[in-house]
Amino acid sequence: MAEATMADPILVPFEGNGSGEADLTWGQQHIWDWMTTSGKTLNMTATRALDEGATIDEFVDELRFFMSRFEAMRTRYRFDEHGWPRQVVHRTGEATLRLVDAPTGTDPAEVAAAVSASDQEKHFDHANEWPVRMTLVRQDGRLTHLVTTLGHALFDSIAAMVMFTDLLDRDPATGAAKEPISDMTPLELAAWQASPAAQRQSAAALRYWEQHLRAIPARRSAGPVHAVPPDEERYWRYVYESPAIGLALRRLARRLGAETTSILLTAYAMALAEVAAHHPVVLQVLVNNRFRSRLARTVSPVNQAGLFVLDLAGATFDEAVARTRQRTISVYKHAYYNQVDRDRLVARVARERGSEIELASFVNDRRTQTSVDVDSPPPSAADVRAALPASRLRLEPFDSFNKSLMLTINDAPDGVMMTFETDVAFLPLTQLEAVVHRVEALVVGAALEEDGASTERGDGGVQVAGREQR
Repeated sequence: MAEATMADPILVPFEGNGSGEADLTWGQQHIWDWMTTSGKTLNMTATRALDEGATIDEFVDELRFFMSRFEAMRTRYRFDEHGWPRQVVHRTGEATLRLVDAPTGTDPAEVAAAVSASDQEKHFDHANEWPVRMTLVRQDGRLTHLVTTLGHALFDSIAAMVMFTDLLDRDPATGAAKEPISDMTPLELAAWQASPAAQRQSAAALRYWEQHLRAIPARRSAGPVHAVPPDEERYWRYVYESPAIGLALRRLARRLGAETTSILLTAYAMALAEVAAHHPVVLQVLVNNRFRSRLARTVSPVNQAGLFVLDLAGATFDEAVARTRQRTISVYKHAYYNQVDRDRLVARVARERGSEIELASFVNDRRTQTSVDVDSPPPSAADVRAALPASRLRLEPFDSFNKSLMLTINDAPDGVMMTFETDVAFLPLTQLEAVVHRVEALVVGAALEEDGASTERGDGGVQVAGREQR
């Protein structure tokens, strides 16, 4: 098959409001640290199939709109002698719109997918490259797809949606935004985070962290807990899709008056405590700080990790959910801080305790909707039972991992998709599989309690039959 060819790029001049240089915001610090320690790009890509008659000029205007309106799009980094960046927002410049020709007779969707995969793996040169790559796929003179890639260092998924919403809401006559940006821009956010009020916020969060850092168990050993033979894969990804969990969460959320995140977090903590003997359970929960003032629509990453410590000994499932809900209030409140200062705090407390502290287990709930409509009828117990055989799993190795364990929760078309990534030197696959099934058993078992209140405890077991693995 003939290969796609890159046509001459189209230069798109732009001019926007706001320019200057500042420290990274706390959310930017968090993502930068994650990227540099993992070695992964964390790039975000999206592919859009185009309607018949789409023109290059449309996307020149689209790219110019993004570059002119949003500071993050016009940002590059300046690095100090230690390799730490500062953000530099430019008022004017030129962006590049790329154009790829798909050979006649090929599938342009496959060409777009190849562009997306390549951009996903290619690190941005943040000192010399704008943090966006827009590529049009063309075949026989017709534009078929647009592939857009954003650098996670300057955006998160919600920021991307804010930009796209603003694009769709442009004035059709002028092509300009209908409303000025009201939430803080990255430069405004960086300025606020240097203020006394922000410093008080960060200091309070770090006091919370220090209190728990001094109390939680230190790492059991300097190296891996479990030996892994050199010829065996060390890092594994376990993807579990469960329609039954999705239905059970809807029943439980109504009965308990809780968001589904709290319910899943409870089940996960109980499973880790039971299967892997984690007492107390210590997790870093990624918190979306957009509930804070003037951050709801800011075009900048604002997620940071909150420290979640929970002892569930002797609690029923319902009691454990209540504890989780109460604890997460403090977790969310104290998940907004200067990341550099937090890293220094963790290192200092570890030195003073004489041992590293195990903080490498993470939870990231990426679902867009975590509450349920209380006015809609809940699924029946029969619906939940009937969905159990449809649970699906996929197990695959991957190359590298800078964590011990991570659970990522995503929406699935017919339920919930949980992706567990583990270093088997810290949590072997047999234990991980037991944790996965225990999470489902706890959630489903609690949802099927006929008396409306779960008596399931963290040291018990719920048997769920009829599960099909494929």
